[in-house]
Amino acid sequence: MQALEQYINSKYADNILQWFEEEVKQPEHINNISKVLNNKDYLKGIHKVLNREDMTYKGETYEVRKTIFQTVKSLINFFNGYILAKPVSLGGTNEDMVKTYNRVYRLGGYDKLNHDILDRLLKLGCAYEYVYYDGNKIKSKLIASEDGYPIYSEDTGDYIGFIEHYTSDSNKVSYWNVHYPNKVEMYTDEGGHIHLVDTKVSFGLPIVYENKENIDEVNVTLLDDIKPLLDEFEDFMSKLGDSIYTNSINPILTLTGSMLELPKGVSADACGFLFNIDNGGEMEYVTATMDYNTIKLYLDNLKQMMYDIAEVPSIIFGQSNVANVSETSIKMMYSKANNKASWYRYILEEGYDQRNEVIRHILSLTGRTYSDDDYINIEFNYSIPMADTDVINNLHTQYTDGCIDKQTYIELSPLTKNVDSVMGRLTDNTGVPTGTHQNQVDGE
Repeated sequence: MQALEQYINSKYADNILQWFEEEVKQPEHINNISKVLNNKDYLKGIHKVLNREDMTYKGETYEVRKTIFQTVKSLINFFNGYILAKPVSLGGTNEDMVKTYNRVYRLGGYDKLNHDILDRLLKLGCAYEYVYYDGNKIKSKLIASEDGYPIYSEDTGDYIGFIEHYTSDSNKVSYWNVHYPNKVEMYTDEGGHIHLVDTKVSFGLPIVYENKENIDEVNVTLLDDIKPLLDEFEDFMSKLGDSIYTNSINPILTLTGSMLELPKGVSADACGFLFNIDNGGEMEYVTATMDYNTIKLYLDNLKQMMYDIAEVPSIIFGQSNVANVSETSIKMMYSKANNKASWYRYILEEGYDQRNEVIRHILSLTGRTYSDDDYINIEFNYSIPMADTDVINNLHTQYTDGCIDKQTYIELSPLTKNVDSVMGRLTDNTGVPTGTHQNQVDGE
């Protein structure tokens, strides 16, 4: 595999000292950053429908509707909650190792971090996590998706380096944090020239979460799949709103024949005025008649297509009748959501495994070592609608059959809020000396 130093020497032989400045300008990076920024603008409400041109009628400007729907945010929030509303569970072969990792996750705020990673993955297609040790506890920080430039080997496609690059809005100074497997070099152009500011020890490269099938592809998001349909929906609804207002709610009064008496001072807000017209003349309001069934069919199919592409149960957004729906029917409704969630789960699991290896390395430097055969297993707890009674009955059956132990029963029970506290009280009540349990707690 091509190492980062080899990559630099072969690609930037004429500018080895400041190679990172040229690297961030490569087309693949520019395309990815542009994609991220465009998606962020779209989520802020900058949609294609805003480009609709206003009309001029009789010298006056008629402002056409520019209706914006933020449906994609609801779809993204659904998957974020579906996959990670319930925190991931940590298991493994070594009980002490599992307790230690649970403590690291709790102190480092990793439940919230996991949620933020998936949120960026769904919205922007990529997320970057940097694990470090602040001298007291293990923590992670997220690098902004628009500031991340992962580097891949040219021969094998393996991940070999990372650049965090951004420019401050206040003073227009640029910064480059160049990540090697064992160090981070920090550069800036403050003062008019690029120079090294600091070098810090690193425990590994930032963890890359990317939603793409091949290394050469641009990151793909749920937003990319839904955006064309939302653009069509917004354009149609905006034009439909204009049509209803101008042609139906505000009809045009037409007169055939001569008016015998011209009303004076007729207010647009008044009603009940009498108009005298010539014998044989006609006066009527002309309105546009819209085909309701055609419009409804079009809109219903458009909305259903959005839910199908997003693989979100339409029942979530009130598109189906949920009365007397059985547990089996609910699981069938969520089958497509499970398929979509599984894809993101694999991406997250790969990143979590890399994070756990970095944590293992940091723990070894602080005196906590584990054998190569010990590992941490990540278990996702999808938020599938299910009655607590059904969950408890299933756990009780497995526990009675000897398929799970008591601690697993307690961990998975929807009625348990603090597993350690419950396990501690149960241990004390069984007659085991409290000192034994207390030593285990202190040993965390």
